Amino acid sequence: ELGDSSQLHVGDGVVAIGNALALPGGPTVTSGVVSALDRSVAEPGSTGANGQATSTGPTLYGLVQTDAAINPGNSGGPLVNLQGQVIGINTLGAGEAEPGVQAQGIGFAISINQAKDIAQQLFANGKVSRAYMGISYVLLTPAIASQLGVSLKYGAVLSTVQNGTPAAAAGLKEGDIIVSADGKQLVGESALGEILNGHKPGDKITLQVVTPQSQGGSGQPRNVDITLGERPAGQ
Repeated sequence: ELGDSSQLHVGDGVVAIGNALALPGGPTVTSGVVSALDRSVAEPGSTGANGQATSTGPTLYGLVQTDAAINPGNSGGPLVNLQGQVIGINTLGAGEAEPGVQAQGIGFAISINQAKDIAQQLFANGKVSRAYMGISYVLLTPAIASQLGVSLKYGAVLSTVQNGTPAAAAGLKEGDIIVSADGKQLVGESALGEILNGHKPGDKITLQVVTPQSQGGSGQPRNVDITLGERPAGQ
């Protein structure tokens, strides 16, 4: 039975099921608790010939963090609550916090509510549609704020705006700073991605944008309305 991941609380007991490490003898189970909710984690990306990471994978949002052991072979298996309801899909475990510092007891599962939404889209349309603005950005840091000549403490600085995209049609350009979206301040690197992840193509979103004087703007916040498009395949 599928549960409701919106009803989870930190400390709830959970069990992860899967074929950990492909050990002979069939599936295994591990137990633990919900350690945190609404985590954002980048999937592992590609690596070079020297084994060093050359890029990160896509960012996953709204994850359930658990200390139930999740190893290779657990991915795709269910994370269940103590009522036997599936409340997540085991996805990945943290490896190293930094080189030489091994992470312990940190695993992540896609929440079942997100998975149900994806499944419904697949059944109805044969694909999953993601909202899309057509930008790339970096987190506003004190150093970048100083370079741009602004006193803002948070936001997303646009590094590229692709031609022919909703962002370009709305007049956004490189160097603009998105301060908030849907009335929510963009505090943290994943804030804008999480907001977009909650929208569908065709939705309208209101951004508060500042164009710094160093970029030819007034330096004052203004509202920009954007009708979101559909993310192209492979992006």
